[in-house]
Amino acid sequence: MPRPRLVTALVVTVALTVLLGGCNAARDQFSGPPVDENGVPISRLVIDALGEALPDAVDVTPRSGLDGFAYRMKMTVTWPDEQVLDADHVAAGARAICEHLAGYDYVDYGFFRSGEGRRVDLTELWPSAFPGVGFLDGTTVTFVEEDCSAILD
Repeated sequence: MPRPRLVTALVVTVALTVLLGGCNAARDQFSGPPVDENGVPISRLVIDALGEALPDAVDVTPRSGLDGFAYRMKMTVTWPDEQVLDADHVAAGARAICEHLAGYDYVDYGFFRSGEGRRVDLTELWPSAFPGVGFLDGTTVTFVEEDCSAILD
């Protein structure tokens, strides 16, 4: 009959292996937010990429952190009232995010109108750019790292 301590140690080892090996967030709890090979935070790379992809944007507001065991990035693009926001803009921003999403489990992406002080309804824009990709909740699109293959095509 196995010893209780040995069985307990094996169970803990297996649980930690599954937990720590299975998601970006668990790894990042110990090593900090994701960075590229040069030590630049991924969130900084995404902000810069959004600025290049959407030069009319007034601002990009990032947020990132743990959501349970998932590492989450939130990107809100502030868009000027006088500029038309169309599906091409929404798609360009999503592609910019996906080019640098490494290390995050998912992203929440949306737009905010600068002068009107309201979030932009994406219920028509997102599906026309990427039908069936991600989860759309009115003003915010949530997509996971695996969705990026469809977004980048």
